[in-house]
Amino acid sequence: MLGLVLALHPAAAGLALLVFIIVFAISKIVSISSMSAAVFFPVIIWILERNEFLTISIFSVIAAILIVITHLKNIKRLLKGEEKKISFRKKE
Repeated sequence: MLGLVLALHPAAAGLALLVFIIVFAISKIVSISSMSAAVFFPVIIWILERNEFLTISIFSVIAAILIVITHLKNIKRLLKGEEKKISFRKKE
């Protein structure tokens, strides 16, 4: 999805990637980071475009909804506290 978004709107994709990186740095959970970037993507599009391009605005909302739907299992694990965190440290 990032490749498609990058091709359609590089600035918005870059800002969504920045959201992903910030959330991941804080949470260490990829699913939360992905969903955060997806949810912020339509907001970023709205801020950058001010609804000048209706098609990209509609696409961004649909993409955000689809990404959240694909993460439903992750959401359930998050609510149960079972979602795994990623660590880059070596295990001892």
